[in-house]
Amino acid sequence: MFRRFEFHAGVLHGAAILAALLGVPAPAQSIATGAAPVLTPRVEIFAGYSYLYPNATASGLLSGGIVPVTSCLCAITKGAGASVTYSFNHWLGLTLDTSAHIGGKSGTPAQRIGNSDAYNLSIGPQFKLRYHRLSPFAEALVGGDRLAPSLFHQDTGFGLVAGGGLDLALGHRFSARLLQADFVYANHSFSPSPVPTTQVRGLRLQAGVVFAFGGAAPFVAPPVVTPVEPPVAAAPPPPVEQLSLTASADPPSVVAGEPSTITAVGVSSLNRPLTYSYSSTIGVISGTAAMAVLTTAGASAGTAIVTVSVFDDLGKSAVTTVPVILLAPPAAVPAVTSNLCTISFARDPTRPARVNNEAKACLDEIALDMERNSTAQLALVGSAATVEHHHDRLAADRATHARAYLVDEKGIDASRIDLYIATTDDEAVSSTLIPPGATLDTTGLTPVSTTHR
Repeated sequence: MFRRFEFHAGVLHGAAILAALLGVPAPAQSIATGAAPVLTPRVEIFAGYSYLYPNATASGLLSGGIVPVTSCLCAITKGAGASVTYSFNHWLGLTLDTSAHIGGKSGTPAQRIGNSDAYNLSIGPQFKLRYHRLSPFAEALVGGDRLAPSLFHQDTGFGLVAGGGLDLALGHRFSARLLQADFVYANHSFSPSPVPTTQVRGLRLQAGVVFAFGGAAPFVAPPVVTPVEPPVAAAPPPPVEQLSLTASADPPSVVAGEPSTITAVGVSSLNRPLTYSYSSTIGVISGTAAMAVLTTAGASAGTAIVTVSVFDDLGKSAVTTVPVILLAPPAAVPAVTSNLCTISFARDPTRPARVNNEAKACLDEIALDMERNSTAQLALVGSAATVEHHHDRLAADRATHARAYLVDEKGIDASRIDLYIATTDDEAVSSTLIPPGATLDTTGLTPVSTTHR
């Protein structure tokens, strides 16, 4: 037993010596010299010739026999081997291994007693050192071992395969397996006890080709090279753009419903083209250039916050805000009537309805007020003393003559003048200006038809 392990160790030692003679560098040396990184395939498939030396004595009963017979199971030269290895990283993989060896079944029983077929199927880890040319590996596999002597029935049991080998790279995807040497361990029984078991403690030698699939070379940092030339001053970094933005409102406060103009000033330190955008919390703002208009129609009093953004052609931006104060509209002043001058007719009893020069002076002022308030109406209220003859008719005549002067002499539209008579005991015509929205208090007044002359 000790000699068998010595033989196996000698094979691996010889492989290591062969690698040294062929100049295989150590992994650290490969990296230090800056050599190209070694490919680590994802899957490697081996196929080749396999030689088995079982180093066992087969013991069993022949058909009809009662005395055990034994025979040496020596070298089985007819064989083939194959394996598939999946790599987890640069040095560790999982190997599925199989081999078949045919001992032959021809000849007489005496000739065939030492013949046997042997089969193996096992799985286990493989450890591999990958170099640019030669890659030694070691493996330890467990699985099933089948032995089929030509004179006995076949038997399958637990098997162990442990060893290693050496691959020679012929390209990135193709290698030659120069040698693989494995120790083979198994126990078989071909007859019931007390026939001794057949103990396989042998050696398997293989050689063939290896195909690699998938994978990539590991990253290796480039070697550090000390510059010979004096260092060249580094080029200055490219300028960094500074983008600024200011904005203002004109006017900064408006009555709600009125517009305000927003003016933005964006500055690019690299003079890049700029575009603007606007938004507001109140109202509607429109414009994409450096000026926009905030419309506040329908808005209530408050503060509109206008957000201004500027963008260059590379997408860089700046943002600022501008407040616009919206004031409440002033309360509407109710329209009221205003009393103008009064024309007195008490100075000329003989002509009580005549418009004299004094009356014309008052009517001239009234005409000016009518022109200044072009949308206002005028009420002329005539009155007469109760002692005057036909005082109601006289009061209407006085108002009618005053209107005639305004229409004929001053060009005032007759439709803007309304005539009334009052029951007051006066000899006069009073005048009242009525702006739009105001109402004349007609209590105690009687309208005069516009056709009255």
